[in-house]
Amino acid sequence: MKVAIAILFLFCFLKPALASKWWSPKTRGHLNTLRTSYKDPFASTMLGVCKVDKLKYKEIDDAVIEKKRLRVESMSSGRLNSVFVLQNRNDRVIPAKLMIVLPGAFTTTQAAQPVRMAKRFFARGYHVVTLPNPWGLEFIKERPYFTMGSFVKEGEAIYMAMRSAVSKLKSRGLLLEEISVMGISGGGYLTAMVAGLDSISGNPILSGTATSIAAPMIWSQTMKHLDGYMEEVREGLNSHLLRLIPSYWKICRSDSQLELDSNLLEKAKLLTIHSGFHSHMIKSIQLFDKLNSLNSIPKKGFKHWRKNMNFARFYDIYNPEGKILLNSKWGRIDTWVNLAKDNGYNKLRILTSMDDFLNVPEVFQELNIEEDRLLLIPFGGHWGIRGFGTWFDKLFELSFGPKV
Repeated sequence: MKVAIAILFLFCFLKPALASKWWSPKTRGHLNTLRTSYKDPFASTMLGVCKVDKLKYKEIDDAVIEKKRLRVESMSSGRLNSVFVLQNRNDRVIPAKLMIVLPGAFTTTQAAQPVRMAKRFFARGYHVVTLPNPWGLEFIKERPYFTMGSFVKEGEAIYMAMRSAVSKLKSRGLLLEEISVMGISGGGYLTAMVAGLDSISGNPILSGTATSIAAPMIWSQTMKHLDGYMEEVREGLNSHLLRLIPSYWKICRSDSQLELDSNLLEKAKLLTIHSGFHSHMIKSIQLFDKLNSLNSIPKKGFKHWRKNMNFARFYDIYNPEGKILLNSKWGRIDTWVNLAKDNGYNKLRILTSMDDFLNVPEVFQELNIEEDRLLLIPFGGHWGIRGFGTWFDKLFELSFGPKV
């Protein structure tokens, strides 16, 4: 693995910053300016959690905020929640380009992650539409006709919601020509999926970029990595998160990884896996079980069940067909990238950190996609780059344009 990291490091920093259709030379050149002492992927991931503002939609100045129920036929309710953040001038909503935001696994439309992204894109002149992640409670509550974890059907549902959102804005005369999509983590994989689905729809809606950030590259591998980390911290997965607050604050208040001893680095791993993945997964399984009257969760021995639950066990128990699909070509991001490209859409680009624990460095050599489509950041863990302050602000500006 160290050899692979070294090779990719040389690729990122020594390869000339050539122009490409996906990332500008200035954006690639900006990678050379990154200076951080946080080289542990879990510490840098926690940095991304700690060092960003917690926002609400009402704090986005001058925006008109609308909550919309979008038509999605694969939901029992027939609808899916969304939040529209609309450009406004003199108390009147005006036409604008559109950015659709697909947040990470388990994330709802009201979470801080999509609100921060909405604020950034709104400042760049976009209308913003946020949709919930399919593994989150907000999505599961709509009782989809398919089993939780059926990721292709989940992608189709999100794409239906996107088309519904575009239709609503068009009917009001509020759309300019450019329609883009951006997703983070699991939402980054969905971004590639909807770009592929859009390209074969017969009536595509995407005209701008599709930007996949911190996504799993090959789902079957990512699940194994996450399950491995859950096993490493398994005895801590029944810990109440309140007990981890002292460690959380020590990590958050650090100015350098040199301030974090080995115990705190282990706590960073536990906090990341516990609060970022496992606890959310448990809540989603509980709701899925309840809504479908499965009675699969023991009352006696619940703690044992909880700490031993992982992605592999979920699929074995609840969705074995979905596990087969995950291991197929459809569980690879390059399948969707090339589907889109082969059908006329070639604006899908991928940004991620080389030390993101969702992937291993070797995976980038396995992908059947153009090197220039990838923007590989040497450090940052899983979406921790958002905690890199002004460096991240500049990266965002170079990638999506300046504020207006």
